[in-house]
Amino acid sequence: MKTLVISDLVTMRSALAQMAGICLLVYVFISFATQSIVAGAAAVAVMVPFMYFFTVSAYDETHNWELFRLTLPMTRRQVVFGRYASLLVVIAASLAVSFAFGVLLALAAGALAGSLGVVVPEGLLPQGDFVPVIFGAAVMPVVIMLVACALALPLVLRYGVTKGTRLVPVAVVLIMAFAIYLVGDGGLGAGALEGLEAWLAQGSNLAVACGLSVAASLVLYGASACVAARLYERREL
Repeated sequence: MKTLVISDLVTMRSALAQMAGICLLVYVFISFATQSIVAGAAAVAVMVPFMYFFTVSAYDETHNWELFRLTLPMTRRQVVFGRYASLLVVIAASLAVSFAFGVLLALAAGALAGSLGVVVPEGLLPQGDFVPVIFGAAVMPVVIMLVACALALPLVLRYGVTKGTRLVPVAVVLIMAFAIYLVGDGGLGAGALEGLEAWLAQGSNLAVACGLSVAASLVLYGASACVAARLYERREL
């Protein structure tokens, strides 16, 4: 599996470098456009994994690489777990880079405003406990990305990126409709969002929420890998 992870990352090396450069520019643009570092952190934390997911999946169908890979001394289960692992590495790296760049941008904005007297939007200045806020802003989109990949990867690995991506929106819409029914007006969980918002506003509850969300999404991600492995073993190529 380690070989497959390295293979994916080496294959995507130049594309990842381009994605990282583009996303850093997008980070600065979004932060200044919205006057909020939080918005930039949230956008960039999910952009690279999202682009990586579709690009590396498309590479599988390029020049019959997917068929050639199965002639190598490795099982289909290892292929699936290697893909899940490489995507997890990219997600973790994207989270780290987004968080670090957000902190550096806030400190740089504070230095410009303090030392040079440059007029900087208030939302870009480091205020209070800005580090946990930036981290939380980067973590939550990553959780969403993990859940999205957990839903999409089994379909892509079973039907291929061309057919699989047609089914992903259907699954997402159905899940969203069910979620709206649960938490919407008159739903089973009516008022849950208001209660959650009040709970997050209390002290360190944001860190607890981030930790629980990451743990739950990783469990779902691992279960998805097991499902995808079984589906890929039955796929005819």
